[in-house]
Amino acid sequence: MVSERENTKNRVNHAKAIASSMTLLLELESLCRHVYAEKTSHRCKLELARLVVRQAPASAANQLDLAERFLNGEASIAELAEARTDVWSYLGSLACYCSATDSASAQAILGCLETDPSAHTFASLLEQVERVARCGVSEAEIARVLGVKR
Repeated sequence: MVSERENTKNRVNHAKAIASSMTLLLELESLCRHVYAEKTSHRCKLELARLVVRQAPASAANQLDLAERFLNGEASIAELAEARTDVWSYLGSLACYCSATDSASAQAILGCLETDPSAHTFASLLEQVERVARCGVSEAEIARVLGVKR
């Protein structure tokens, strides 16, 4: 049984972690706004997803290559739909054993496999930044990929 002191300590540590995450997200939002004018959101999301490819499903690298081919007009909507199904199947196979990193990395890949332009807004770019940050990617690495000097 956890003592009240330990429980309070855990809640304080959790609150500190949330505050730290919020600060990071606000700083990253500022970085993303700068980059957004120069690159498309879809391409930025793709570059960010490559940062978590080792934590994502085994087929992630191929799926990101497919998303890039789609952006270059070399892959079809149907191919991306099939790739999205594969990612969801992977997550389903994990069932109760899906970690936060498993989920965030798979969501980062899924975000790149969306074909509708409305799925690639500035807000979706911020969500992608949050996903890769939850996978342990540093702010400096995110800034480097986005081409922002800090």
